[in-house]
Amino acid sequence: MFNVLLRKELLETFRSYRWLWLPVFFIGLAIMQPVSSFYMEDILEQFGGLPENTLIAIPTPTAVQVYGETLGQFTQVGTFILVLAFMGSISSERRSGEAILI
Repeated sequence: MFNVLLRKELLETFRSYRWLWLPVFFIGLAIMQPVSSFYMEDILEQFGGLPENTLIAIPTPTAVQVYGETLGQFTQVGTFILVLAFMGSISSERRSGEAILI
């Protein structure tokens, strides 16, 4: 029974191109976190949201800090994206009546 449901979900994942855009999203999230941490001082300076005489002293992040921030992004944003990605399959199963069969 598990193999049948797994095969059905994999087929739906293939048809909706989730196998393509989910890994691309997570790779982009993994790349953007260290880049945005490194350039945060320049980003704040460009958008100018700080008062006139404010000194920005953001130390360069260490590898451990970047790794921790990236994992934090994966748990927060990644979980949200996975829920949104598979939410449609559950609603379509309810709409078509497949959920009653399961």
